Amino acid sequence: MVIRRIQLKNNLYLDKEQDKDDQNSKPLGEYCTFGYFDAMSIDKKVGKNLGVWQVLSEGIIGEIDGSCSVRSLLCVSGDEKKDKEFWEIDPKIEAYPLLFVSVIRLKESMDGVAVKAEMDELNKCKTKIAYFSYEHSELITFYKTKKFSDGHDFCHDLHKKFEIYKMYTIFSVKEETLVSYDRIKQEIIDEKVDCRLRAIVKDREKIHEIKEKLENALKEDTVCNPFILEYHMMGNSDVMFELNGISIQKLLACYKTNELLTHSNTDYQKAFYNVETEILWVEEPNAG
Repeated sequence: MVIRRIQLKNNLYLDKEQDKDDQNSKPLGEYCTFGYFDAMSIDKKVGKNLGVWQVLSEGIIGEIDGSCSVRSLLCVSGDEKKDKEFWEIDPKIEAYPLLFVSVIRLKESMDGVAVKAEMDELNKCKTKIAYFSYEHSELITFYKTKKFSDGHDFCHDLHKKFEIYKMYTIFSVKEETLVSYDRIKQEIIDEKVDCRLRAIVKDREKIHEIKEKLENALKEDTVCNPFILEYHMMGNSDVMFELNGISIQKLLACYKTNELLTHSNTDYQKAFYNVETEILWVEEPNAG
């Protein structure tokens, strides 16, 4: 039996000047995530003599230094060969930098035999894998790809395969891909996407400065700066930036550690307490 532990991290407590040797100026995990969580790590535990709660406790005791909050999820598979094939592929042979993680709760009406059959069918694809979960949800699936819109197609397929009561999907990209814009262009297929940035503000006078820097960062080589709409609001956020029709390659470059849309960036720290990113995909009318 193989146990995979997923650690989802929020970098809400970082609020100080950084230097290049500071541990907090390094990535929180092997994946940068978008939305509520900031980072994700995934590791393997061989479960023959290892209790599930021991695996969870290892993620809480001895690994957390107080600079972030962490939520741990566990998923289990009896197919060690498939697990190895999915996670241990040499990136030099074929890189799949984008990872979609779907946490699924099934309707009670779905038969267990049918669930296992659909999981086995999904596992035939080299870029997909399904696990049983120890969470309030029954399944956790992973899909790796080079194209953002493929992740939306994958979510649609999950709804066709399984009788889903509820599901949420985490979009992430490998930190090693974000190391340079050239690498992003090499490994990720470019698409135009819409984006919403919802921020809790510390200094309103810094908002316009951040907005200008973001426009410059997202500028296409031969096109004028993108127009960013700015909305002020109440509730969980103070301000929202609306960005439409931007390059996903350019957008992801802003999430390299210490770049403009990360907690370790000095300008970010002065202007914002936190920013949540929503990347939108417009479906074709007859899609699916």
